[in-house]
Amino acid sequence: MRNVFRKIGLLLVLFCMAISVFSFSGCVKTYNEYDNAELYVSGNTTYQTKDVSKVQISWVDGNVRLQQTDKETLSVSETASASNEKDRVHSYLDGDTLRIEYCASGRRIDVDDEYKDLCVEIPVGVELVLNTVSANVTAEKLSLEDVAINTVSGNIVLGELTAKSVEFVSVSGDIVIEPVDCTALQATNVSGNLTLAIKALQTAELTTVSGNVKLLLQDGIGASVQIEVDSGALHTDKAYEKKATDKYIFGDGACECTVATVSGNIYVQ
Repeated sequence: MRNVFRKIGLLLVLFCMAISVFSFSGCVKTYNEYDNAELYVSGNTTYQTKDVSKVQISWVDGNVRLQQTDKETLSVSETASASNEKDRVHSYLDGDTLRIEYCASGRRIDVDDEYKDLCVEIPVGVELVLNTVSANVTAEKLSLEDVAINTVSGNIVLGELTAKSVEFVSVSGDIVIEPVDCTALQATNVSGNLTLAIKALQTAELTTVSGNVKLLLQDGIGASVQIEVDSGALHTDKAYEKKATDKYIFGDGACECTVATVSGNIYVQ
């Protein structure tokens, strides 16, 4: 279980970084300061799709909804009652990177303020980097280059996801991807379940601490599943061949999966 505990340490680092998005004083929280704050636009806005090759989002509270677009313009919008422009979503096109922040740099916000929901239209084939605290991430269908999503206290629920490489890190939230089509996927989760429907995938490295891992092999997809468990176990009604200690071959074994968990179970369906 050495690799699992190493990843737990990395997740604790993530948690400390995530909660540092805000500093607290009494009933007020202060959002982190970010570079080039004077160049950001406040409130709902649009950008030319052709100018964007990467989208980077930092968000706190509420929900983040990602919507694929092939239109000439993409929109960044939020649902909120904030009247002060400093409390609204802030965005800035930095070269070909669209940067989106929860509010103004260093903004002091009353902790009782109503949370905000964000909706971002994502161009086909771009890179996505998303960091959230206490916010759920959802999308129906995405076709991207590379994807990295880090969450603390929020679920990641994505419909069809196509990408070259995918990385998810979550503390206290479920990860559900149905289905995924990518070359390489890494997912690490503490105190949450991981559900992955595999449409096409070459390699996957999946780690949980107290959550279950569910692999759904679609359309005759085969997988070679190497498991590392402490108090959990493998459960399946599919035919398999056991090649080595804790290595199970389903079908042609084409997808190489490594699954490690401390107290969760592993389900292959």
